[in-house]
Amino acid sequence: MFWRGFVHPENKMGPTIKLALKGILLTGQRPSEICSMELAELDEKMEWWTIPGSKTKNGRQHRVPINELMQEVIKQAIAARPDGAKDSDFVFSSIRKFGEPVTRDGLSRGFRQNLKSFDLSENPATPHDLRRTFTTEGGRIGIPREHRKRILNHIDNDVTAVYDLYEYDSEKSYAMEKWGQHIQSLI
Repeated sequence: MFWRGFVHPENKMGPTIKLALKGILLTGQRPSEICSMELAELDEKMEWWTIPGSKTKNGRQHRVPINELMQEVIKQAIAARPDGAKDSDFVFSSIRKFGEPVTRDGLSRGFRQNLKSFDLSENPATPHDLRRTFTTEGGRIGIPREHRKRILNHIDNDVTAVYDLYEYDSEKSYAMEKWGQHIQSLI
């Protein structure tokens, strides 16, 4: 299981990189969106993350439900911030450039250098592939494709989509809870 790679003795990733990668897997969001997650984008109860359109690929604001496992990852990331970054706006703060987020390149480099820990040296993967894992495994555990598409923030080009203004928040929330429980059952 991928998650075990984070505690593998040969894994030399820093804690923030590990947590950001877990965040990609737990939310299905793009690496750049996870890297730039800000505290102000989280609701008071840490149940929803609202990504502004300026940070999304399609330019539309996107609401992401946060399951319990992801809430723990966020809390751990905040606690792991270095002294110079304690007041950072970013959840996943850089340990080198205080006040700035970890970078997508940093995630990719950390992942690439530790593929053996994840038993992926024969089948190299990237952080972005964790979205594919979310989508594929989410389907396997019964999360409807429409709900996975909405969680991924993919644009629906179906003609009916123009008329469907419903946000699917309760369906997305249920799907993310189910996903978090599935991951929890594997670790």
